[in-house]
Amino acid sequence: EEIKFLFFKIEAGKLDFEYTEFSLQTLIHRCCSSLAVTAYEKDLELIIDDTEIKQPWIKADANRIRQIINNLVSN
Repeated sequence: EEIKFLFFKIEAGKLDFEYTEFSLQTLIHRCCSSLAVTAYEKDLELIIDDTEIKQPWIKADANRIRQIINNLVSN
């Protein structure tokens, strides 16, 4: 439901992105480190395979990426 709403906002041009340059691997590891406790409490193990990330730095919206990771892990 939340994802569908997000796509509608994107299509309507009502979603602002804040582009910054950052390390995708660092962002993923920091975000997942905080989510690992939640996974552990649910008797799950959170494993991150970042071997396919070839570009160390990207320019994107870090907050949106964190939100996507959080949603994926939460579901």
